[in-house]
Amino acid sequence: SKYTAALAAVLALACTEAPAQDEAATAEPVKPVKRVFNKEAIGHYNRARALYEQGFLNKAIEAYKAAIVADDRMDQAYCNLGLIYINQNNYAKAQEAFKKALSLKPDSAYSLNGMASVLFYRGQVEQSIEKWQQAVKVDPRFASAYMNMARALENRGRKEEALAAYVTSIALQPDLDVSYYYAGLLM
Repeated sequence: SKYTAALAAVLALACTEAPAQDEAATAEPVKPVKRVFNKEAIGHYNRARALYEQGFLNKAIEAYKAAIVADDRMDQAYCNLGLIYINQNNYAKAQEAFKKALSLKPDSAYSLNGMASVLFYRGQVEQSIEKWQQAVKVDPRFASAYMNMARALENRGRKEEALAAYVTSIALQPDLDVSYYYAGLLM
């Protein structure tokens, strides 16, 4: 569907920041935490990101798994692994990856967004809305999470809430074209 393709494109941007090495380098918008990962894991992680961006999903999976073997605390590797599994429509593996990412970092807006997407795809729409609400509570500037939540709200017939979420996503990220499209359909 149009939504599936749009959501996959938005998710592709989700967990792709490089692993943080110190407080100044962290990409997390809320509560920066000093995290130091194994250098070998970082190398595998960066290689996986490059492979993913080039469209080599299976090779990216291998590299993310190698990063996890080198340092199993790397929540971002689990998150990105979940995103790839979503792109491959392997929702069971995606859910497992996001569950692990959230066990390592429960307040990761990116992992919450990914888990919400998996729940949505698996027909657990109310639970997905709850996860997206958690994601935007952690990061109130996460435009894609608002857009994704809006689609789920719309799916449940909660049109006014959906429109408000679309408007928020547009206000936060004016170039998020898909939000304009779906908001326009609601009007």
